[in-house]
Amino acid sequence: MISYALRKIGYAMLTLYGVVTVVFLLFYLLPGDPAQMMMGAK
Repeated sequence: MISYALRKIGYAMLTLYGVVTVVFLLFYLLPGDPAQMMMGAK
């Protein structure tokens, strides 16, 4: 049971790391300031 829980926690951590990495790269690579994009164009 402990190994099952540890395996699930490991998969969750890998998934979270992947999602955070993809979101960071998208914000880093897109042109412009993300805060200005969310607030609307000037």
